[in-house]
Amino acid sequence: FAAFLWIFGGAMAGGVIYEAHYAFWIKLLMTGAIFSPAANYGLSVYFSKKTTQKKVVPIVFAIAALLLPVLYFTNYIYAGVNQFAWGRFLALGKSSILLVLFATFCGTMVFVNFIRRLRITKNKTERQILKLVILGFAIAYLGNLDYLAPHNIRIPFLPVVSGYIFILIWGLITGYTVNTHQLLDIRRVALRAVEYITLTILVLATFGALFFMAQLLITKSVDVPLLVVSSIL
Repeated sequence: FAAFLWIFGGAMAGGVIYEAHYAFWIKLLMTGAIFSPAANYGLSVYFSKKTTQKKVVPIVFAIAALLLPVLYFTNYIYAGVNQFAWGRFLALGKSSILLVLFATFCGTMVFVNFIRRLRITKNKTERQILKLVILGFAIAYLGNLDYLAPHNIRIPFLPVVSGYIFILIWGLITGYTVNTHQLLDIRRVALRAVEYITLTILVLATFGALFFMAQLLITKSVDVPLLVVSSIL
């Protein structure tokens, strides 16, 4: 889901004109970028069977959640928009180093956990799965090359902003791994996904209606980006 927010936010940001709308979709993208490291770390703990790290996973997600108000209500992480000859790109604030450190810690632990498990296990199937998973995550983390764009550093044969390509490749590798090695009961997962999506829509619609009425009563107008963010939070 975090990867979806990243891709969806980036896709929507590319099609808007006004800076305020661009900021909204980029912040949605960055929400995915904040929770992706946490989700990846949790996945590595689960697959590597690192029981000693299970207590750390909720802490990592809590840190990610604490970064959201900083992202949405201050300019410490998202500081605006920079204009370049090739297009627009977000300007990172002074506290964006916190996000970099958080992502670096989670990313490092992801590879440490998977590689340690690869060295320990003797099961051929598990070793094949782990190799594919490590490859997928290595490709996904190449998406961070996007942040070289404002420094006029170009990757040959790729668009200036190409992080979404690496995320899509990661998704394909993950899907192939799950399907080939039957890691999940696809029908059960699909049913649960429909249930969760339906419940999420109902909850968002309820909170959205409440915030919509509150905005009309207090300000006599509706700020759509604020309405969406408030409903999600």
